[in-house]
Amino acid sequence: MDLKNTVSAARILYDSIFAGKTEFAQIPYTPAKTHAFSLDREPFFPKASPRAVGMDGLRLLQLVEELSNDPAADVHSLIVLKEGKCLFEAAKAGYDTRLPHATFSFSKTLTGIAVGFLCEEGKLKLTDKVATFFPEYKPSAKLRALTVAHLLTMQTGITFNEANAVTEESWLRGFFSSDVRFAAGSRFAYNSMNSYVLAALVKRLSGKSLSAFLDARLFAPMGIRNYEWETSADGVEKGGWGLYLSPRNMAKMGQLFLDGGKWEGKQLIPANWFRLMTTPHASTPKEIGTPFDYGYHIWVHRQNGALLLNGMLGQNVLVYPDRALVIAFTAGENSVFHDARSLLAAERILGGELPHSRDTLCARIARARLSRRFGEGGSFTSPHNTTEGKEAEAMLAPLLSGKYLLSKNNSGVLPLLTRLVQNSPTKGVSAILLAGGEKKGTFEISFLEGDAIYTVTAGERRFLFGILKIYGEEYRYGAAYSYGKDENRIPYFKVEIRFGEIPNTRRLLFRKSDDGLLLLMQEHPGILFVDKLMHVLPYSVRESKFMVDVTKHHLPRGYLMRKLGNAFSPLLHLTRAPEGDGEDAKL
Repeated sequence: MDLKNTVSAARILYDSIFAGKTEFAQIPYTPAKTHAFSLDREPFFPKASPRAVGMDGLRLLQLVEELSNDPAADVHSLIVLKEGKCLFEAAKAGYDTRLPHATFSFSKTLTGIAVGFLCEEGKLKLTDKVATFFPEYKPSAKLRALTVAHLLTMQTGITFNEANAVTEESWLRGFFSSDVRFAAGSRFAYNSMNSYVLAALVKRLSGKSLSAFLDARLFAPMGIRNYEWETSADGVEKGGWGLYLSPRNMAKMGQLFLDGGKWEGKQLIPANWFRLMTTPHASTPKEIGTPFDYGYHIWVHRQNGALLLNGMLGQNVLVYPDRALVIAFTAGENSVFHDARSLLAAERILGGELPHSRDTLCARIARARLSRRFGEGGSFTSPHNTTEGKEAEAMLAPLLSGKYLLSKNNSGVLPLLTRLVQNSPTKGVSAILLAGGEKKGTFEISFLEGDAIYTVTAGERRFLFGILKIYGEEYRYGAAYSYGKDENRIPYFKVEIRFGEIPNTRRLLFRKSDDGLLLLMQEHPGILFVDKLMHVLPYSVRESKFMVDVTKHHLPRGYLMRKLGNAFSPLLHLTRAPEGDGEDAKL
């Protein structure tokens, strides 16, 4: 099974990135995100000024300014709480602090809470052998030694990992037929499948899904109703990822941990479990990121006791119990573990010694302005200046109309990184239709992808919103466009498509070519994230070291980066399509 899954994962890597194939899935596709989310309607924390809770208002302004104006951090939303009061709350256009957002490994902490409920109710012990609850899979002797504690602390040594979520239909079968690389409990190796097995264990022992089990004990008492947790083909919540939760509700979880597991005075997380959960149980290698070690599915700061609920690509809630402070972020940056620029900025600016409160009128006015235009500093669709934008429009507008055929590619409207996580197919975008919108200052792009047509309406330097249904999954989007000139005075037409519920963004850059148009079809996060993942992967899921060695150490770096670029940011040639010619007449 290990060899089969390794080969399957290698084939996906080769087919999607090196060969550029459109059909790279190894198992049947099942839509997971089946509907677009609505906004939260639950009450939130009352607002307060930093001065009212004894916080330095200028330092808060520094954090907000830095994150708002840092395109590399790509912060989608930011919430700062202190003493149960909301000091700052803002989101970029296309995102909303009330809209559920993919949390990735943030999900693991909630799975850890569910395990704690089972333990406190006497249905489970940390020393219980996990295999005894799943005898039908006939696990090996090594697997029969794994305990609940080993899963919670990422010390199982199991080779079946996140990458195999798209190579094996039955994840439980894959897990219990997997090899074990080292003795359980001997060292840390991050693996989201440990969390999935815990989710399956909750379902088996409680007779309820993980969501339903947590709903009565956690979500409902906290007033959290607007959430969804994706499931595997076996109908079990993914456990280690797949949870969509709004930034407001993520911040609520931070407040729950700040208050020792209490919500509005009621102890939701049992006190004993809270203590065990937030105690470091596993030391983590420095390559994963310092200065956090691992508790029971939560990160614990080695020096100051801060707690971190962490998801890749910048989904984080940072909790400082010693100063009653909670900072919640969603983002779309090239972050794997604790290296998010937003997280590092918060630790540097707010995590140190705080001086006496200063909150000038100018600082309050500046924060109010930033909250209205949060995250738009250096926006992808911002033109250099109005004159250059008008000149570029005059030169390019005649070309930005009608049908174009695209050179062969495996791109989709949905970014490749999202499609890999979702196991989502694509036929490649074979043609596009460009047209001015019905209203002035709007533009429409229709993509022909396989037999499906996806139309996006963008606003001129303002985001217009809609919903795309892609292979049975629904995604909210916001789109904006602008004209401008680059540093070489070459005119361009830019379109940015932000998917409000996920970290991934699609960016389109059109330029004139000799026989039509060139389209750079970027996605973010993309190349840099994959490159960074290859640095971290051997220290987290070492069973994938073979693939990392082959791709990173036995291929020239220039060749590897070129292939990654072709996959995640392909440069496509667009040529005029003959009217009514073949399948492209569908547009």
